[in-house]
Amino acid sequence: MEFGTLAEFKYALREYSIFMGREFKWKKNEKQRAREKCKKACCDWEIYCAKNEHKNCFQIKSFKHEHKCCREIKKQKNK
Repeated sequence: MEFGTLAEFKYALREYSIFMGREFKWKKNEKQRAREKCKKACCDWEIYCAKNEHKNCFQIKSFKHEHKCCREIKKQKNK
C-alpha cells in the first residue's frame, strides 16, 4: 500500500485503530519512516512504513496483521 505523505499513513492508521478497537504505540516516528506496534506486550502486531525514493511516496514495507490480544471496549463515564 502506498501513501503520498507520512501524515496520510498516520491518519489511516488512526482510523484503523478505531475500527479494530485496539491501541497502538509509535516505536519509530521520523521524517522518512514510521513503525507502530500494539500497546500490549503479549501481542506482536506491527506495521512499518518508509519512504520509497523510486516512486516518491511512502510505502508499507512490513505488516504483521494478526493480533494475539483481545479487542478493548472502554466504558464512558456518565457526567
